[in-house]
Amino acid sequence: MKRLLCLLALLPLATSAQPVSHSPDVEVRLARSLPSGPIRLAHDPATGTLYMTNFANELVTLEPPYPTGELTVATRPSDHGLSTVRGLAVGPDGAVYLVGNEQTELTNTGVVRRGTRVRRSWTW
Repeated sequence: MKRLLCLLALLPLATSAQPVSHSPDVEVRLARSLPSGPIRLAHDPATGTLYMTNFANELVTLEPPYPTGELTVATRPSDHGLSTVRGLAVGPDGAVYLVGNEQTELTNTGVVRRGTRVRRSWTW
C-alpha cells in the first residue's frame, strides 16, 4: 500500500528544491500553497481538517478536499485568550489544544486552552 505525504508550500520553492521521496511506498505531492507565517500544523484524522497557527496567533483551518478546500481564520487571540500561541494539537475527540504563555514582569506561565468546534463557532 502506497503512503501519501502531502506537502504544504510554506515558502516559494525553487525548482531545484522540490521534495523527493526516497521510499517506493511514499508518494509526495503538493497539497496547497499557504499564506506566509504558519507556525504549527496539526491534522484531525477524523474530519481531514488541517489546523495551523500563524504569527498573528490565529487558528486557521484548511478543510478538505485538498488543494481546493476552504482556508479560514477560525479564531483570533480575542476568542481563545492567548496572546502568544506556541503549541497546537488535535485530540482524538476532535478538540483543539492551543498552548501559550502568559507573561508578567516576574513570571512566565504556560497555559493550555481546549477548544471545541460546533459548525463554525468555537468554545474555549
